[in-house]
Amino acid sequence: MDIREHYPLFNCEEVIQNKAGLNFDLFKDKDTGTPYILSTSFLITLKKTDGIIAYVARSLKADCELERKTALERLEIERRYWQSQNIDWAIVTQKEIPVVKAKNIEWIHSSLFPADERGFT
Repeated sequence: MDIREHYPLFNCEEVIQNKAGLNFDLFKDKDTGTPYILSTSFLITLKKTDGIIAYVARSLKADCELERKTALERLEIERRYWQSQNIDWAIVTQKEIPVVKAKNIEWIHSSLFPADERGFT
């Protein structure tokens, strides 16, 4: 039904109940102590066949990003945030997206609009 991009995780420290092992200081301004607003790539609203509304959160990351300690810490904060909201969360890397299917979707999407709406003269 809806896809929201870069969905903000407001009040992370208050929402997450299990803070064990998390370092929120990594995501605060060093001078002011103001927390950064973390976000999840997509929050998707689904309508199931039985009419029930459900949400899923997905973080898109390059697989090489999963090797950085700060990135892993951030993802763990996201995971716990969504867990506390009882919303399904997962990481999606380029390995989960078939290249041919992605190119086909791109090709079809580009043909949905007249050339003048795509910026061609």
